[in-house]
Parts: sequence; C-alpha cells; structure tokens
Amino acid sequence: MYLNRLSHIFHIIIMGVMGVLAGGCGILDDLKPCEGKVRVEYDWSRLGYHDFTMPEGMTSLFYPETGGDYWRFETPWQGGFVTPPLGRCRVAALNNDTRSVVWQGFDSAETLYAYTMPGEILSTVAAQYRGAAPPRVTPEPMRQAPDPVFVADTTESVTDQVHETVVRLVPRQFTPLYTIIVEDVENIGSVVTCSASLSGLAAGKYLVSGRRMDVPVTMPSAMSVNGDRLMGNMFCFGPATDALPHTLSIYVWLADGQKQVYAYDVSDIVNSNADSLMLTIRVSGLKLPDVKPNPDGGGMDVDIDNWTVENIELTN
Repeated sequence: MYLNRLSHIFHIIIMGVMGVLAGGCGILDDLKPCEGKVRVEYDWSRLGYHDFTMPEGMTSLFYPETGGDYWRFETPWQGGFVTPPLGRCRVAALNNDTRSVVWQGFDSAETLYAYTMPGEILSTVAAQYRGAAPPRVTPEPMRQAPDPVFVADTTESVTDQVHETVVRLVPRQFTPLYTIIVEDVENIGSVVTCSASLSGLAAGKYLVSGRRMDVPVTMPSAMSVNGDRLMGNMFCFGPATDALPHTLSIYVWLADGQKQVYAYDVSDIVNSNADSLMLTIRVSGLKLPDVKPNPDGGGMDVDIDNWTVENIELTN
C-alpha cells in the first residue's frame, strides 16, 4: 500500500512537469516568459507609390501591454513566424535594410523615431570631386538623406495565444520622395556634373504618429542631365515645419572648370505640400554660360576652388 501511494504521487508529479513543459507556462515563468506562436504577415498593397523595390527584410517589435522589454524579430519582407511573449502586445515594424537611418526611442512604439547621421553637402559626387565645398546658403546642420523607409503598427494590442495567431501589418511609406526638376536649362552641354541640396527639412520623424522633428537640417540630392533638364530624386522626412524657408541649391561643374551654385527659394512649393509623400519641385530660369573644355584642366578640377553663387527668382 505504501508503494502504491508513492507510485501515485510520483505519477502526479510527472504529469505536472509534463504539463508545464508542454504549455510553456507555470513555475518556469521566472526563468523564461511564456511564448506563443505568431505568424506575421505584411500586406504591401496600400503603399502610396508603385515604383519601389521590396526591402530585404522587416523587423517587428512586440511591446507587452504589461510592460517590460520589447521583443524583436527579423523576417523576410513577406513575414514569417515569431515567438513573442504570451499576452497582449502592441506591435510596430520597420524595414531593416537601411544604411543611413538610425532608430531610437525603443521604450515604446509611440516613442520610436528615425533620424540620420551628419553628412556632406557634396556626398553624392564624393567619388568624382575632392575640392573645396561650395558656400552654404543656409547655416543649418548637414544630414545624410535617408534611405526608403517603410513602417507599420497595430492600432490596438494583439492577443498572442498558445495556438497560432496571425498579425497582419500594412506597411506605409515613411520617407517622402522629392523629385527635383530644373527645366529649360540654357547651354546644358556645358555641364560636366551636378548635384543639389534642400534646406529646412526635418531631422527625423516618429514611427507611429508620423510627427516630424522641428529641427531644420539640409540634405543632399543626386542630380543628372536629362535632355535639357537637370533631374534628381531624394528621400527625406519632410519639412521641419510648414513655416520655415526652404532653399534648393543646384551645384554645377562646368566644362572649363567653373563651379556654380544656383539658389532657388522653394518655400511655397514645400510648405504648401508639407504632408505630401510624393512631391515634385519644379523650377526653371537656369542660364549657364556656353563654355568649352579648358585644355589645362576643367570639369571636376580641384585646383579651381572659387564658387560663384547666383540667386534665381521663381517664375510662374
């Protein structure tokens, strides 16, 4: 009889341990939080533009409603299985293939924000030109332009159960795309290369609210010759506010070695489209000198350090 009681007690203990191990919860919670099985799915059908490349992958951040550290998971851009803690979680997501973007404020989904590191005004032509930088039209910090950023978040907490739960996230465009067009350029054949910068831009942006930081910075943009136009595209975080001035600076290297800066006040264009995710900044009136290559050097010649600055009024 004594042996039967021991056998019965041992059986109960074994069954209890097996139950804890199978469920993943109970007395082991102090060692490892209970984990659920979640399938994250990304729906890319609602982006504001169609000419984009899928990111290499996505990062999802699960914030337990009860507090504590967030849980981070990496998946392909389509999604995948993750194992966050059981219970209700707020979820935020962002693409993880950016190079120039830095994320901070990981305490909660609401405090997450992105910004970029300091940059150079001529970074887009750094491989070609190592000479003197042009004068700064606006005395603002210079920052790198961000890579394309896509984000998503759940408006309500999701419940993660032991059985598989599906979390569907709809990525949205986070970094506005600005297209710069300088039309009807006279003597465009004199151009060896060109670049641009735009002032009054936001230094960063919050993931959930989309609120832009009101610290103004200047960011560079690559440019190229396209027929009788100069064209370029740049991603940014939008304007710092809808009331700051914005100067578009066009930097041009001419065939005879001259270096020109053409400055346009594009405040009305940018501020009247402060929340636009797709903005075209179209200007004209650029009259370049008709020059020929300098036989003693020219184009990207670093020995000619002087820059000529010209302000151009926009015409309707």
